[in-house]
Amino acid sequence: LCVHKVSLASGVGTVIVILGIVLGWYGFPYVFNKNVAQRISLFPGSEAMQRWMEIPFPLEFKVYFFNVTNADRIQEGERPELQEVGPYVFDLYKTKVNVSYNKVNDTLDYYTQNKYFFNHKKSFPRKEKDILVLVNVPLMATATMVERLFPVGLSFLDKAVPYLFPNITNMFITASAKEFMFDGVLVNCSYAVGPAMPVCNGMRGKLPQTVVPVPDSKDFKFSFFKHKNETLEGPFKIFGGNKDIFKMGQIIEYKSSNNLIMWESNSTCSQLKGTDSTVFPPISDLNNDIFIYIPDICLSLAAIYKNKTIINDMTMYRYESSDKNFADENSVPENQCRCRQNEEGSGPPVCLKQGAIDASNCQGAPVIFTQPHFLDADPEYTQYPEGLSPDREKHLTFVILEPKTGVPVIGRKRMQMNIFLRKIEDITLLTNISEGLLPIAWVEEGGELNEESLEKLEDMYYILHSLDVIKWIIISIGILVLFAAMILYAKYRGFFCFNGNQVSEFSYGVNTFHVEGKMN
Repeated sequence: LCVHKVSLASGVGTVIVILGIVLGWYGFPYVFNKNVAQRISLFPGSEAMQRWMEIPFPLEFKVYFFNVTNADRIQEGERPELQEVGPYVFDLYKTKVNVSYNKVNDTLDYYTQNKYFFNHKKSFPRKEKDILVLVNVPLMATATMVERLFPVGLSFLDKAVPYLFPNITNMFITASAKEFMFDGVLVNCSYAVGPAMPVCNGMRGKLPQTVVPVPDSKDFKFSFFKHKNETLEGPFKIFGGNKDIFKMGQIIEYKSSNNLIMWESNSTCSQLKGTDSTVFPPISDLNNDIFIYIPDICLSLAAIYKNKTIINDMTMYRYESSDKNFADENSVPENQCRCRQNEEGSGPPVCLKQGAIDASNCQGAPVIFTQPHFLDADPEYTQYPEGLSPDREKHLTFVILEPKTGVPVIGRKRMQMNIFLRKIEDITLLTNISEGLLPIAWVEEGGELNEESLEKLEDMYYILHSLDVIKWIIISIGILVLFAAMILYAKYRGFFCFNGNQVSEFSYGVNTFHVEGKMN
């Protein structure tokens, strides 16, 4: 009978321990991850879909301008002296519109729409009416493009400049922050005849996004962000994550193409990778970079795992912009595809130095993107202007993700717009100007998960922690049963001898015992 009890207890204990291990390391995680996948995948009617279509809280969009304090002296060849002015803070509401779901392919088609609202409180003491001095971007961009594509037209442009920009005296514009950002700076094309007419007609043929026609007028207006406000971007096609949760949010097509047609075909530049930054799949491998598609530069940029961080007792993963994103072709050969082809049709491609991306193919204008304050850029760029102070804490792009859901808890996307100042002999205002890459402004887009969303993550972690506790309780019960079996076995084998409540004799190494009892 004792042997039977020992065997039974040993069997039960072993089964319980194995059950705890199987459930704890396989069963519970499988059920938990499957439940998480169902909660975060995108399909019509789901809560995740609703949050994805309209982020339930505004993001922050911050603008920092580089005010030029020595405009006249730059005309005579001096280095620019810059003063950072900002932030001008906007509440940014992101929505997905014209959404359609294909259940067979598990894909979603949609457009994104952004709405910007100036936040006076967060911007204080900065105001929209602040007066700034910035480079004349439309004139500098037009002169650069004409020199590249139609050099004989430079003399026509030079004659048109006083008509396009009345009272102009240098290559800089004085206007309010609001005009530069959204309202627009006037480009005068109201002349029916004269040297400005062919230039204006040429502009109508191919306008960059930042220049828009004035309604009921022949004029144009230039602004940095008007084209982004309440306009549709896309269409995008992404995976919903219902068939494979690790593909959720991954962009399949942009503007009905599965590659980026403005870049050389079959190059790394033309590869469409990553998400639109509003959603990420769960993290499966820390060695894998995550990618974000940036429409402003028509490129997918990488973020690499940096470290773990704790937020509200939850373990999060921090990813930062990869050094490869702004590397030159010498450091990262695959970035060779970003080099601009020589317009003369011969000679090597025109490549930028470390820290800069030429977005001419994307923007339709010679705009150069860098990290703010030329962070990690080549000395040729950093030593040209005065007044910059690069700081990785303030200027590096990063995102902090909850790994099991891919939910972005905190994120900051930071980018700087620049343009090359160049001497162009046929343009009077550019005859003696100093040459270099001039910062114009930098922007930060980002936000933090609100309290309601954080609480939902905390509830999920509570369930996960509870399952972990249950796992160890089951294993502990199994171990206790095994321990009880060991006690029974020891008693059976004679390691312990009992006479009532009194131990009579204990024999080391010999399974013998002697009990004196009453003899008849």
